[in-house]
Amino acid sequence: MLIEIGYDIALRVATPTAILFELRVHPSREADLVAPEAVVVEPYIPVSEYKDVFGNGCGRISVHAGLRRFRNHAVSRDS
Repeated sequence: MLIEIGYDIALRVATPTAILFELRVHPSREADLVAPEAVVVEPYIPVSEYKDVFGNGCGRISVHAGLRRFRNHAVSRDS
């Protein structure tokens, strides 16, 4: 079975802020993805990607005050 997964999150910050996020598929399920995830931050800003001590995919951005949008879309296989 194929399962469509994703999110669309809007976050408004009042002052310049560092944002850390873990919004990716768990590493134990990455092999089940039909295609790589399509994570997007709008408006565009470079994301510093890293793995935490548990192997989870993480991101860090520094943003100015205002609205940021995080989106992702993927398709996963599952029985």
